[in-house]
Amino acid sequence: MSEPTGAFCAIHPDVGAVATCDHCGTFACPECVTVHAGRQICTTCIAEGRVQLDTNPWAQRDSLGVPVAWWRTVMAVTTSPSTFFRSLDPEKGLGEAAAFASLALLPALFMGFIFQTLAMLAFGDSLQTMIEPFITQANLPPEVLTELEKVFVVSAGSLASGFFSSVGLGVPINLFIVVFFGVLQHVALMMVGGDTKGFEATLKASFYSVGVRFWEIIPLVNLVGTLWLLVVQSLGYSAIHKTDGWKGWVAAWGPGLTCCCCALSIPFSIGFLGALAG
Repeated sequence: MSEPTGAFCAIHPDVGAVATCDHCGTFACPECVTVHAGRQICTTCIAEGRVQLDTNPWAQRDSLGVPVAWWRTVMAVTTSPSTFFRSLDPEKGLGEAAAFASLALLPALFMGFIFQTLAMLAFGDSLQTMIEPFITQANLPPEVLTELEKVFVVSAGSLASGFFSSVGLGVPINLFIVVFFGVLQHVALMMVGGDTKGFEATLKASFYSVGVRFWEIIPLVNLVGTLWLLVVQSLGYSAIHKTDGWKGWVAAWGPGLTCCCCALSIPFSIGFLGALAG
């Protein structure tokens, strides 16, 4: 609880205020304010439903159980991301957010491995026939040709290695990507003046946003999974930092779009320089 502000409570005008509500900014006395997840919330905001307390089920996994808490968190991130991120404590729970993201990635990556295996069983022979003329023209060494042929054959060995690379390595690799882009997105957020809670809050929102990737267990959802993730991150950054919505969108989309533009500009630049040299 903060020190007395010198103002008076909005509900009890004759009582000195000791805090301001972090949601609406109203002055409140000790009777009219509660501290939740590091935030001071007035009783009016709670009574009128402006703020929903304890909306992070993952923080209640000890009482709910891990499976139930995980599923409710996935649904909260999916159906009401702004409300969910607004309720988070920006200064605590980064490790548990990373653990949630890991569990959300597991079913998505596993089903991706299943879809890839089924596609190879159905179309492997056709793909091999299509690229065979190009492989023949390349005059590759025999040992390389042997390894390439194994790519189109589904066997126990290929299933084991595919599972390890898709799921076993996929989780840490995807978490690294989340952290890497989280750094870039936080820098973008700072550039537009939207950073009010620090880097940990940004990274925490980024980890919880991974919850929507669970839905990649549904065929073809993975085609829009990245776009969906960026939308949720946009809402999450603006909500957890209590900043303007457009700043969250710039932070979430800016680094990715910049990287894409840079990647696309490389071949054009090479072609342009080649034309000048010619």
